[in-house]
Amino acid sequence: MDKRFRISAVSSCHPEMVWVQSICKAFLDHRHLDGQAQACRAEDKVENKRTLIRKRWMDTKQLNKKPGIIDTCSEP
Repeated sequence: MDKRFRISAVSSCHPEMVWVQSICKAFLDHRHLDGQAQACRAEDKVENKRTLIRKRWMDTKQLNKKPGIIDTCSEP
């Protein structure tokens, strides 16, 4: 059984925004990244022995109803 932390971060902002990038610093500060800060900034999926992180991007102005949110968050 996979006992890693599973983190899903959903953001309505463009990935290049400073406040979106700060989430990678939080993952690093809380030891969820093993020297993978650059990968966290560049990729939507980062995994290691301890953690599996998936970042999702959703246009909340367009997809602001429950079905749209569920579809975005349940993508593999």
